[in-house]
Amino acid sequence: MEPRNQDPNFISLVSDCAATQCKYNESHQCTAGQIKLVFFEGKPECGTYTDEEEDTN
Repeated sequence: MEPRNQDPNFISLVSDCAATQCKYNESHQCTAGQIKLVFFEGKPECGTYTDEEEDTN
């Protein structure tokens, strides 16, 4: 699979977040300063997800 955009200055934005229990989700908008994508069973997932109930900070 070829990358969609090879420009090193390209910035992609999260357009909608369905993880309603994530501490970074505010009205389906991701407020994390940056995100990390991970692959689980061959599918991309958000590696930045932090459950708002588990966060102790």
